[in-house]
Amino acid sequence: MAKREAEEPTPRDGKALLSAGGLLLAVGAVFVLGAVLHREVPVRTPEPVDVPSAAPASPEPVPSGLPGRAARDVRRAAAGSGAWTLQLVVACQEEGVQRLLDAVPGDDRLYVLPREVDGRSCWAVTWGTFASEAEATASAPPPSLRLSEAPRPRALASFVP
Repeated sequence: MAKREAEEPTPRDGKALLSAGGLLLAVGAVFVLGAVLHREVPVRTPEPVDVPSAAPASPEPVPSGLPGRAARDVRRAAAGSGAWTLQLVVACQEEGVQRLLDAVPGDDRLYVLPREVDGRSCWAVTWGTFASEAEATASAPPPSLRLSEAPRPRALASFVP
C-alpha cells in the first residue's frame, strides 16, 4: 500500500469560516466584558438620618457589652405595649447569652434583661412581648435557638422597674 503524502488543509466553505470567526469574536467579547465588569463598583453610603428617640437622653453613659444591651432592652420592653414575655434562659456567663444572640442576629424580638441569681448579676434572655400569658405561651421562638428547655411565660414587670 502506498503512503499518502500529508495533505495541506484547505479551507472549508465560507459559512464555516464565518461561523468560526463569529464564535471567536463572541468569546473575545465575553472576556473583554468580564474584565470591564470585574472592577470594583463604588458603593454610596446613605446619609445619616436624625431620628428623635422616644426616651429622653440619659445623662449617665450607657455601659457597653451585655450590660449595655440589657439597659437598652429594658427600655425597649418598657416602651412596648405587651405585659408578658417568653423567658428562654437565665445565664450568668456572657457566652451563653451570646450564643442565643448569634443564632438570630438582628432579631428585635430577642431581649436581654438583667436578672440576679444568688447575688450574682445575670441575664434573662426572653422572646417577644405579648398582651397576655396565653399569647406568650402560644408563641414559638425560632428553632435556630436550639433551646434545651421549653420557654416559660413571664410577666415583664418582673424584669422592668
